[in-house]
Formats: sequence, structure tokens, C-alpha cells
Amino acid sequence: MEKLSGNLYSPFPPEIWQKIIDNLEAWDALKLRAASKELYCVVTTYEAYWYRQFTWYLVNQDKKAAMFKTGCPRRHKSHVSRSLYCLTMQQEDELSARLQIPLDRLAQATEEDPSLLDGSECTNVHHYVYYLPKTRMEMPLNREDYNPRGQIYLYRFLIHNYRQQRQKARNYSTKRVKDQLKIVQEDLYKQRREFTRLVARCKKEIRRAKRREAALLEMSRRCKKLEKNRIFHGRRSRQYKGLSHLLEC
Repeated sequence: MEKLSGNLYSPFPPEIWQKIIDNLEAWDALKLRAASKELYCVVTTYEAYWYRQFTWYLVNQDKKAAMFKTGCPRRHKSHVSRSLYCLTMQQEDELSARLQIPLDRLAQATEEDPSLLDGSECTNVHHYVYYLPKTRMEMPLNREDYNPRGQIYLYRFLIHNYRQQRQKARNYSTKRVKDQLKIVQEDLYKQRREFTRLVARCKKEIRRAKRREAALLEMSRRCKKLEKNRIFHGRRSRQYKGLSHLLEC
């Protein structure tokens, strides 16, 4: 077995560890770094994993620019006509030079003849419908965007997470959070106390309803018996002799 630092042993080569990391969430993978120096190296240099984590993170925030660059399948929206809005300023300059048309007349020329835009790719990220994968590990490694030699995607992922946390906390301070937390906790205490009272009142009403139900069920049984046994129905007690008059005969 391959010996790792920290008195740990690993029977797996880095490729196997990468397969294991593929099934971990980002924060669990980060925790794995503390196991040994070798695992620290495996986790931090697994650029394909962190690229997918980074792009998946951006895609989940509906970043159209990230979707455009990832290499995920896409199609131009059918209801959006080709126009200069499809191009960047650099593309406009290139098109103007290619067609030998001044920039101030380029918009009018392309409106009159949209075929002039043929050969120029639409780079407006909002003009596309994207077909995104269902899981982060299915994100394609687009060579035009994926550059492991020039970027460290682990830190890009962490920095963007940090920025989002800062963005969420921009309108708060420690004192404001503490004051609002106190108000919320007091309100929570009142709600729980009111809930306890409500539960006790409901339990009391349930017990009363059950007693009423039991009494009505008993009365229902009595009514059924009285309907079957009508021997004394409509009889006067002073005049009723039952079977005694037959004995006298």
C-alpha cells in the first residue's frame, strides 16, 4: 500500500480518489484535504471537478454568460430576429470592416438585408435557449472555456461563493442582526405560548365533543330499542293489566 503522511495508508492511486471525489459535494471534498498531504494535493489539483463545481454554481444562479461559455447545447430563439443586438462591439467593428460599411450605417444596412449578418455568430447570451445537464458532473469540459493551466477553479469557486455571501450580508451589521434576532426570538416565544394555549383549548373542546358524541350514541341505541319494543306504547298505567286478565278467565 502507498503510505500517506500523517500515518495514513491509501490503497488507491489518485485516479481512484478522483472517482470518489466525483461523488462528494464541494464542502465534503474540501474537508477531505485535511486527511493527508497527498489527499490535499489530489483534491486541490482536480481541476475538472472544481471547474464543474464552479460552472454548476454559476448556472444555478441563472448566469446566462456562464451557460453560453460552458459548451452546453443551445439554440437561437426562433422569435428573436438576427440584428446588431446579436453582436459585440468588436464583432460590429469586424463586420463593418468586412462589408466596408461605416459603423453609423451598419444598423440600417443589416435591417434592410439581414443576410449581411451571415457568418457572424450571435454572442448575445440572452438570445439562446440552453439545454443544461441534470447533474454537475455532466457539465461539459469545453476547451474554449476550460483552461486548467491558466486558472485555478477551486479558488474561483470559493471566491464566487464568498462574493455571494458578502452580497447577501451587504445590508446587515452585527448589531442589526443581534437586534432583529432578539425581536424574532421574542415573537417566537409569544407564538409558542399562544400555540400552547390554543392546543389546550382545542383539547378541551375535543373532550367536550367526545362526551357529547358518547351521549348521543347511547341515545341512538335507546331509540332503536324503543322502536323495536313497543309493548307499552300508548298504554295507561292504571288501565294496563298485561296478562293478568287472562288468568282470571
